Amino acid sequence: MIWKRPNRKRFRRGDAGLTLLEVMFASTVLIVLVVMLFGALLQFYLVQEISKQRTIALSHIGSVIEELQSASFSELIDYVPPELPGLGAEATVTVALIDGEGEKLSLPMQEPDEDLADTLPNPVEVEVTVRWKDQQHREYSRSVSAMVGR
Repeated sequence: MIWKRPNRKRFRRGDAGLTLLEVMFASTVLIVLVVMLFGALLQFYLVQEISKQRTIALSHIGSVIEELQSASFSELIDYVPPELPGLGAEATVTVALIDGEGEKLSLPMQEPDEDLADTLPNPVEVEVTVRWKDQQHREYSRSVSAMVGR
């Protein structure tokens, strides 16, 4: 009995691998996909960060309005808005009373009129505004108004 080797296909030298052009094309496609994925992840992170900052701002506004609703008229006139932790160094809170004619009176009032209590409606509308800048120095603001009895 004669032992025969199984037939093997003979490969030509040109069929042995990938050409340089094929490798370059595959690398380019891979790089484009990785860059697009990175951009999408970065955009998702930025949207998440802005949403977090808005939630913090609305939480601060809610706490300020709660403080104002429990304040007397003299405390309301002298109210100084608190500092805002968690929104960066450039975050500010402004509080304004809206009189019967629609004009905004910023708090705290430096020298309130004696007849201010008579000219303001009861309950008075109070507007609380939070302004801040994100890491890319884009400006944002959230504003809420509520009626406060005095």
